[in-house]
Amino acid sequence: MNHSFEDLTGEAVSNEFTFGPLLGWDLYEETVNLTNGGAGPSFYIGTLTPQLDSNTPEPDDFINFPAGAADGIRVGIAFNFDNTRDTGAHGLQQTTSHTFAADTAYTLQVEIGNIASGQSLGSGFFNLDGFPGYRIALMANGVEIEMDSTSAGTITEGGFATASLTYVTGSTGGVIGQTIGIRLVNLNDSNSNTDVPAGNDVEVDFDNIRLDAVPLTPVEIWRLDHFGTTEGTENAANNFDHDFDGLPNLIEFLLGLNPTVYDSKGAVSVDITDLGGMDYLTLTFDRDLEATGVNLSVRASSGLERDVSSWDSIDPDGANQVSSGIVGNIETLTVRDNLPTNGATARFMLLEVTEP
Repeated sequence: MNHSFEDLTGEAVSNEFTFGPLLGWDLYEETVNLTNGGAGPSFYIGTLTPQLDSNTPEPDDFINFPAGAADGIRVGIAFNFDNTRDTGAHGLQQTTSHTFAADTAYTLQVEIGNIASGQSLGSGFFNLDGFPGYRIALMANGVEIEMDSTSAGTITEGGFATASLTYVTGSTGGVIGQTIGIRLVNLNDSNSNTDVPAGNDVEVDFDNIRLDAVPLTPVEIWRLDHFGTTEGTENAANNFDHDFDGLPNLIEFLLGLNPTVYDSKGAVSVDITDLGGMDYLTLTFDRDLEATGVNLSVRASSGLERDVSSWDSIDPDGANQVSSGIVGNIETLTVRDNLPTNGATARFMLLEVTEP
């Protein structure tokens, strides 16, 4: 709600500023009563509408943020005067109406502003050079579970940069069912990543808060369960054989196996089957019917070319399927070669599993 601080309903307006609680947002303070409600005299939490700068030759330059707000015309602010620097972090937080779901990746993105010094409409000149540091956080039932204070990098004076964090829920337990919250913080640290010179006031600005929830794919859930990550890299890479049983991870996913346990014995078998008086090489294997979102192909060839794309591609659910039986979520398939072995010098078959 009010993700770019454009809605001023219920707020006290003072020239280009509003102070105090914002629609959809609550005050956050590291120390109780630190900000005195965010409406002065030392701490001001509210919004700012950057004003056009009449002292620049560029007609579209704004005071404090030359390019204006990152989104819309207003930004959220967490400000304190120089005499309260390093006294505690403060900012804004929101409790949403949503709860954490299982097997979902939550990504929070916030535009972080490093306000430049400038003249205000009614309160004189503010020297705001330097940056006191920020923190964005995702909360569950009011408790921070994931936070970021570095991803935005070094933010130029008068500019914005995107801060981002991702939190992934598992299949059970943890924060599932707990209420989602967002926290935006001015660290009020004069020795942060860009020092705030002595005598300067302290401010961090926020804009365009986005929270995306994307359900995990079956293979991401499988990786998270077995490797603790959704990414197909390192030990969880598709073609890596983590347990050294001869089956790459993505094959184990399709077969419904555990990629951390040596369990390949009997997982895939080869035989010769008489079909209509002709002998065919056949491949028998299990397929986990819940292992969706990947492409399965059976390949056959008369040689052992390393580039399997040159091998014949056989649809395991097509005309070459010899048999199929299902128990629970496991289907046992037998698939034959395109060519009979009669008269053939050699034939080879393999399973190929790829992500789209």
